[in-house]
Amino acid sequence: MIRALFVTHSLDFEAGGAERVLYDLLVRLDRSRFEPFIFTGSDLAGVPEAFSALDIPIETGPRLPMEASLGLTGLWKTGKALLSLMAGLHRTLRRYPVEVVHVNTVFALHFALLPCRLAGVPVVFHEHNLVHQREGSVWQRRYAKRMKHVEHVAANSGAVREEAIRAGADPARISTVYNGIDPMPPASKAEKRPGFSIVQAANFLDWKGQHLVVEALGRLRENVPEATVTFFGSVKDKAYHDRVRARIAELGLEEAVEFAGFRNDLLAQLPGFDCLVVASDAEPFGLVLLEGMRAGLVIVASDAGGVPEIVRDETNGLLFDTSDDVGLAEALTRVATEPDIRARFVEAGHRTVSQVFSLDVQIRRFEEVLEAASKRLPVRLAPEHFDGKPL
Repeated sequence: MIRALFVTHSLDFEAGGAERVLYDLLVRLDRSRFEPFIFTGSDLAGVPEAFSALDIPIETGPRLPMEASLGLTGLWKTGKALLSLMAGLHRTLRRYPVEVVHVNTVFALHFALLPCRLAGVPVVFHEHNLVHQREGSVWQRRYAKRMKHVEHVAANSGAVREEAIRAGADPARISTVYNGIDPMPPASKAEKRPGFSIVQAANFLDWKGQHLVVEALGRLRENVPEATVTFFGSVKDKAYHDRVRARIAELGLEEAVEFAGFRNDLLAQLPGFDCLVVASDAEPFGLVLLEGMRAGLVIVASDAGGVPEIVRDETNGLLFDTSDDVGLAEALTRVATEPDIRARFVEAGHRTVSQVFSLDVQIRRFEEVLEAASKRLPVRLAPEHFDGKPL
């Protein structure tokens, strides 16, 4: 039995996809091989019921102030929280002697490395982000230094792996382990929305590209006047959110756009739409792409980051050039007006989920990483790749 501690700065599903990936991992973890524990930067009252119901011991520290300013007060608050989290994790490692520590986010890495080094416990870092660090910059050097103290890195896409290597991670100690999804969709009573309905599920941040979707919708409605867009997601950047709303008003699209906010039941809502859009500058992976495929939606996505590892252009969806709202509008017009490609892409999307991104397959791969790291052995995984065969 391998005792494994899972460290994350947050367990809040609203924070992003990393928390949902961690939840799926803990739900499917083979309890005959692993005994899990959790350490998180939030008080017990803030732990979602879904995590509390897992019957896993949860230790907490102070919340890491993600919204803190860069002024002296913000730096002081962040520094104080990091020191408290380090001390709390140190106590947890003494209370629960473990063979391996899984660090789920780069924010958690800030406070996890030193206590783990002092305890002599190997660390597996789950890299969910594209590491865009200029070579030779202080941030790139700091990232490379941290990676020297990590036993192994699990990157959630090939694109993330390559960026991490460029930033200083050892190629021999980083593997690609895709996020997975249960091929069986959750129960849904969502009724099909009228017209041609588009959904984007992403927190409001400039790099997520909601502004591109608005521009594309304006062009699309010239040929498909019944087209609508629904935005799901929390407002993480209010100024950006306000700019998007102002542009919607300028284009006269108020009646065609809905802001649905963050929804815990998003997965049950998806089957009511026709098309899912991912318009990010560079999405590291894009779990929502798989969720859309599983729900029977046609996928239209930007061609950057890890997205092309999931979406094969003209096979199980359409790709457009990143930041090109004209290209996005053209792709959406095709989906709206060519029913034959819609049926073909939906069928191929179901096969993509079941054949390539099965949750159970990816969990087993992650267990191999954890077991090898716990023994400080090299990780030997078969490569993750889309082999290009027809879906």
